[in-house]
Amino acid sequence: AAMALQQAWLTVALSLQLPMLAWLGRRLSNGSFQIIASVIAIVVLVRLVFNYNVLDYPLDGHWLLSWIVYGYGIPAAMFLWAARLFRRQDAAPLGTLLQAGGTAFAVLLVTLEIRVLATGSLDNQDYDLLEQGLQSVAWLAMAYALAVHHRRSGEPVSFFGARILTIVAVAQVVLLQLLLSNPLLTQDPVGATPVFNSLLLAYALPAAVALPLARELKAWASGLASRGLAGLSLVLIFVYLSLEVARTFQGQSLSLADQSDAEIYAYSLVWLIYAGALLALGIRRKQTALRYASLVVLLIATVKVFVFDMGDLTGLLRVASFLGLGLCLVGIGFLYQRYVFHKPGTKPPSEATGAT
Repeated sequence: AAMALQQAWLTVALSLQLPMLAWLGRRLSNGSFQIIASVIAIVVLVRLVFNYNVLDYPLDGHWLLSWIVYGYGIPAAMFLWAARLFRRQDAAPLGTLLQAGGTAFAVLLVTLEIRVLATGSLDNQDYDLLEQGLQSVAWLAMAYALAVHHRRSGEPVSFFGARILTIVAVAQVVLLQLLLSNPLLTQDPVGATPVFNSLLLAYALPAAVALPLARELKAWASGLASRGLAGLSLVLIFVYLSLEVARTFQGQSLSLADQSDAEIYAYSLVWLIYAGALLALGIRRKQTALRYASLVVLLIATVKVFVFDMGDLTGLLRVASFLGLGLCLVGIGFLYQRYVFHKPGTKPPSEATGAT
């Protein structure tokens, strides 16, 4: 194989030997096959994970038919298959190594395919908001799949894999998508299409995937990690709504300067609606955290109305901003009195006074 094959095909040929070695070891009851399989597994891991020359491999044809698909897909399948076979022979360490390798290959397969889809090559220096959003969604989705697998099987590879992918995705979302690559700061175009643009991929979809992952982590991980991920999801939704408002009024390139009165008012309106939605959801599901999140958003909207809208808005929009805030505060107070502070079985204050 080493004399006849090159680049990705050599790695594929080496990985195909692993299930065969597991089968031979079971039939012949010979532990030497485990040593041979360990050596081959390490060679394949080095060639696919630690070999920077893979960035120079030619990408011929469509991105779905490139060498990445078979170069990482087949080794991933062979590693996972061989891990299952070796574990039946009481070779737990080798099985763990093979499962970890198969999981790493699957993650690299998805990551590199997104890279090629977004930029057309593996060595491109650009890493824009659109690709960041796609990568974050993919990593969070794979972390969720591994978390579910760990809950059902208890395997340590899935446990550590879910944690590593979650940490990497959260770090990218916070450092890049929320801070360094924020379109309000970079003024990079986000797309002319409403809703279906890079903002959806960078903020709304990661939040949608992170919420079920937070619920899954709550079952076996620390409560702090679960609450932190859920809080990040709510922040991403808040940022997405705000940036979508900016895109509606400013177009593809966003900026903090030269905002119209209608745009300034729209922020307050959208934030108040978001706070009301969080409160209603928190009351319906009886979750205190959602009610606290609603109060935080309401506080942000209140500060904005009194600090910014009072000085920036004029005419009817200023009146509408204060009127909307007042009605929202009255409505939230009523909901708290009706559904949060009210105890079942107690009479309203007026009825209790009449009875006395």
